[in-house]
Parts: sequence; structure tokens; C-alpha cells
Amino acid sequence: MAGRIPGGPGGGRRGGFERPKNARRTFARVLGYMLRQKWLMLCVLLCIAVSAGAGVFGTYMLKPIINEGILPLIGQPLNSTTLAPLIGMLALTAAVYLVGALCTFIQQMVMTRVSNRALNGIRRDLFNKLQDLPIRYFDSRTHGDIMSLFTNDVDTLRQALAQGLIQLVTSAVTLVSTFIMMLVLSPLLT
Repeated sequence: MAGRIPGGPGGGRRGGFERPKNARRTFARVLGYMLRQKWLMLCVLLCIAVSAGAGVFGTYMLKPIINEGILPLIGQPLNSTTLAPLIGMLALTAAVYLVGALCTFIQQMVMTRVSNRALNGIRRDLFNKLQDLPIRYFDSRTHGDIMSLFTNDVDTLRQALAQGLIQLVTSAVTLVSTFIMMLVLSPLLT
């Protein structure tokens, strides 16, 4: 790749992105660091479920708002009595979306805490591993190469934990809840 410094981070020996030898084992180890905080992860999963459910239910609420709130108003004089059902349904929909947004906020805050704690454990274990390496290992590497690789890899892992894992779980929950809502609305059409 143009612009890469030979022997620098991402260049030289590694040649950029390198896949783990055993991806399942690597994922299980990273997940193990995160699962040390079971209650926080449970809170994150609960918030993801509520947030995705709120998004799907809020979208479902459009049907009753139109059918039971707006269509009956056509040709009727507008007053507080005729608008009350529509206002109630709109308030319910707003409350559902507000709960979903609040759960998304809580989920992001808690997941940031979980990923930071997991990365502190990973950094601590990396440091301990560095302490056990023989001197010849450090003599065969360029100055700063080891630390820059660890820094870049841990930073990439931080981004994956804080964003990628949550997106994966959120997408899966949204997919399942949307499919269930489609079955509720019209099994034949689904």
C-alpha cells in the first residue's frame, strides 16, 4: 500500500491486517474478559432488547394512529373530545420512543464501562506477558514496534467491543422482533 512506512506499525513483518489463528478461541477469550462483569452485560442486553422492542412497537403504533385516530376524524369537527384518542395514542408512541432512547443511552454508557474494564484486563495481561518474554525477543524487534502493535491492536479491539458487538446484538434483536411483529400483523403476508 502506498504511504506505508516499511517496518512501521501495520507494515513490515505483519503486513497490515492479520487474522487470528483460531478466531473462535480469540473471540471466546475476549468475551471472557467482558463476562467478568455479568451484571453489567445483563443490563446491556436488557437495554438492547427494550430499545429494539420500543423501535418495533413504535413503528407498529402507526397503524392504530392512522386507523383509529386519524381516519375517524375525517369530516368531523375538531375539538378536545374528538382529538382525545389521537392525542392519547401519540403520547403513548412518544413515551415508547422515549423509553427506547433512554435504554439506548444507558446501554451505550454501560457498554463503554464494560469495554473499558475488559480492555484494562487485557492490557494488564499483555503487560504481564511482556514481563515474561526473553530479552532476545526485544533485541530482535525495532524500538517501539512492540508497544505500537499492542496499542493499535488494543485500540481496534476497543472500537470493536464498544460499537461492533453492540451493533451485532442490536441488529439480531431488531430482526427477530420485526419478524415476530410481522407474524402478529399478518401471518399470511409474512
